[in-house]
Amino acid sequence: YTPDTPKYQHALEYIRIRGYQLTVDKLEGLVVQQLFELRKANMSQTGYKMCSYISKALMSRSKAIQHALQVHNRAAQ
Repeated sequence: YTPDTPKYQHALEYIRIRGYQLTVDKLEGLVVQQLFELRKANMSQTGYKMCSYISKALMSRSKAIQHALQVHNRAAQ
Protein backbone atom coordinates (compact mmCIF):
# COMPACT_ATOMS: atom_id res chain seq x y z
CA TYR A 1 0.00 0.00 0.00
CA THR A 2 1.06 3.53 -0.74
CA PRO A 3 -0.78 6.71 0.28
CA ASP A 4 -1.89 7.20 -3.32
CA THR A 5 -3.78 3.93 -3.74
CA PRO A 6 -7.58 3.83 -3.35
CA LYS A 7 -7.39 0.92 -0.87
CA TYR A 8 -5.10 2.94 1.36
CA GLN A 9 -7.43 5.95 1.21
CA HIS A 10 -10.41 3.69 1.95
CA ALA A 11 -8.61 2.20 4.97
CA LEU A 12 -7.82 5.69 6.32
CA GLU A 13 -11.45 6.73 5.92
CA TYR A 14 -12.61 3.55 7.67
CA ILE A 15 -10.25 4.20 10.60
CA ARG A 16 -11.47 7.80 10.90
CA ILE A 17 -15.15 6.79 10.84
CA ARG A 18 -14.59 3.92 13.29
CA GLY A 19 -12.85 6.24 15.74
CA TYR A 20 -15.74 8.68 15.48
CA GLN A 21 -18.28 5.90 16.09
CA LEU A 22 -16.36 4.72 19.17
CA THR A 23 -16.39 8.24 20.64
CA VAL A 24 -20.15 8.50 20.03
CA ASP A 25 -20.71 5.14 21.77
CA LYS A 26 -18.59 6.17 24.77
CA LEU A 27 -20.35 9.51 25.09
CA GLU A 28 -23.77 7.88 24.81
CA GLY A 29 -22.92 5.37 27.54
CA LEU A 30 -21.75 8.07 29.92
CA VAL A 31 -24.86 10.16 29.36
CA VAL A 32 -27.15 7.18 29.94
CA GLN A 33 -25.30 6.36 33.18
CA GLN A 34 -25.71 9.97 34.29
CA LEU A 35 -29.44 9.84 33.59
CA PHE A 36 -29.83 6.67 35.66
CA GLU A 37 -27.92 8.24 38.56
CA LEU A 38 -30.08 11.35 38.38
CA ARG A 39 -33.21 9.22 38.40
CA LYS A 40 -31.91 7.29 41.41
CA ALA A 41 -31.11 10.54 43.26
CA ASN A 42 -34.66 11.81 42.74
CA MET A 43 -36.32 8.72 44.24
CA SER A 44 -38.11 9.45 47.50
CA GLN A 45 -36.62 6.38 49.25
CA THR A 46 -33.04 7.54 48.72
CA GLY A 47 -31.37 8.43 52.02
CA TYR A 48 -28.94 11.24 52.74
CA LYS A 49 -25.80 9.08 52.53
CA MET A 50 -26.87 7.60 49.21
CA CYS A 51 -27.68 11.07 47.86
CA SER A 52 -24.21 12.34 48.79
CA TYR A 53 -22.62 9.29 47.17
CA ILE A 54 -24.69 9.82 44.02
CA SER A 55 -23.77 13.51 44.01
CA LYS A 56 -20.06 12.70 44.06
CA ALA A 57 -20.53 10.11 41.33
CA LEU A 58 -22.42 12.63 39.21
CA MET A 59 -19.65 15.21 39.58
CA SER A 60 -16.95 12.77 38.48
CA ARG A 61 -19.14 11.45 35.66
CA SER A 62 -19.78 15.03 34.55
CA LYS A 63 -16.02 15.50 34.14
CA ALA A 64 -15.83 12.23 32.21
CA ILE A 65 -18.63 13.42 29.92
CA GLN A 66 -16.83 16.73 29.32
CA HIS A 67 -13.64 14.87 28.42
CA ALA A 68 -15.50 12.43 26.16
CA LEU A 69 -17.20 15.36 24.44
CA GLN A 70 -13.83 17.00 23.77
CA VAL A 71 -12.54 13.74 22.28
CA HIS A 72 -15.71 13.44 20.22
CA ASN A 73 -15.35 16.99 18.88
CA ARG A 74 -11.74 16.32 17.87
CA ALA A 75 -12.80 13.14 16.09
CA ALA A 76 -15.61 14.97 14.30
CA GLN A 77 -13.22 17.46 12.70
